Amino acid sequence: MMGKRYERELRRLAARLKRCRVHFVGYAAPARKKALFELTDLYVFPSRHESYGLTFLEALRAGLPVLATPSHGAQEVFQPEFGEMIPYSRESDIPRLLAEALKDLLSDRAQLKKMGNRAKAWATGQSFSQTAAHLAELLVGL
Repeated sequence: MMGKRYERELRRLAARLKRCRVHFVGYAAPARKKALFELTDLYVFPSRHESYGLTFLEALRAGLPVLATPSHGAQEVFQPEFGEMIPYSRESDIPRLLAEALKDLLSDRAQLKKMGNRAKAWATGQSFSQTAAHLAELLVGL
């Protein structure tokens, strides 16, 4: 995340949500991550500087719809049928935009399920090794 101030703002906005709870779990080892994915309705990926969203792709494979900010990693794999990506904006607007998008996405559980199913169908066909090779090609081209 982008520092303690940004985290505090996200936590403050998440606490205002009425019909859901947001958990900031930090690092999760593989077994714990799998269990968390099974308990989750929506994967939120608020990174602004992620070069490759490995956990983003893992969430898609687990059948989770996503809410993301436009980091390079998220942009490489995001498709609108998987969830929502907030638009580029001033950094100070990001917590508010995330909270608004959370509210909208969580208001339609049936649509979330459909998004998760589409995400899983797509991500299951993605190869980590092919994606890593593509990323390496991009980095070599810099």
